[in-house]
Amino acid sequence: MEQIFKKVAKRYRVTNHILSGGLDIVWRKRLVKSISKKPKMAILDLACGGGELTRELSKLKPEKLIGADISKEMLNNARNIDADFLQLYGNELLFPDNSFDLITIAFGVRNFEARQKSLKECFRVLRQDGEIAILEFSLPKNRFLRTIYKFHLKHFVPIIGRICSGSSAPYRYLGCSIIHFSIDNLKSELSELGFKIDKQKSLFPYICTIVTAKKCGIR
Repeated sequence: MEQIFKKVAKRYRVTNHILSGGLDIVWRKRLVKSISKKPKMAILDLACGGGELTRELSKLKPEKLIGADISKEMLNNARNIDADFLQLYGNELLFPDNSFDLITIAFGVRNFEARQKSLKECFRVLRQDGEIAILEFSLPKNRFLRTIYKFHLKHFVPIIGRICSGSSAPYRYLGCSIIHFSIDNLKSELSELGFKIDKQKSLFPYICTIVTAKKCGIR
C-alpha cells in the first residue's frame, strides 16, 4: 500500500481535485462540520495524506493535532499546517490508551490492510465518549447511477490518473477499492468493537458518505 501512494504522491492532491471536480474539498469541510466540538481537543487525523483535512481541523484550534500516514512521500506534501506529522501504520498506533478526543479518517479506511485491527487501535487510543469521524467513497444506491459510476471507476479514472500523475495502476486500484468497499460493513465493524454509530450522511453526488461513531464501551 505504501508503494502505491509513493508513485502518485507528488500529483495526488491535484489529481483528486480533478477527479472529483473539486468536490473533495467541500466533502472534507462537511466532515469537519459534522464532528462534535469541545475546547482543548486532542485530534488524530489518520491516513492524512498531504494534510488537506488536517489543515481544516487546525482551524478548530485544538490543543493537540497529529496527522499520521503510512507514506513518507505523502507526508512530505503536508506543509504550513499547525500540526505534528508522523509516519505510522493504522494497525499500530504508537500512542497511550485514551489519548484523543477525536480521530478522523478521510478516504483512507478502505485502504487499511488490516482494517479491523486498525479500528481496534482507534478505539483503544480514543477517550471514553471520544468520536471517530470517517469520510469515505461509497456507491450510489440508485442502480442506474451505480452502474454509471462503476463504469467511470473502471475505465475513466485510470485514464485520468495516468494523464495527471503518470501512472494508471494506483487509480485502477482506487476504482476497485471503492467498488468492493461497503459502508454497511464498516458500520458493523465499528459496532462490534464497541462504537455506537452516531450519524450517517451521504454527500452529493451520493458517491461518498460520512459516518461518525462514539466510543461507548470498554474493550
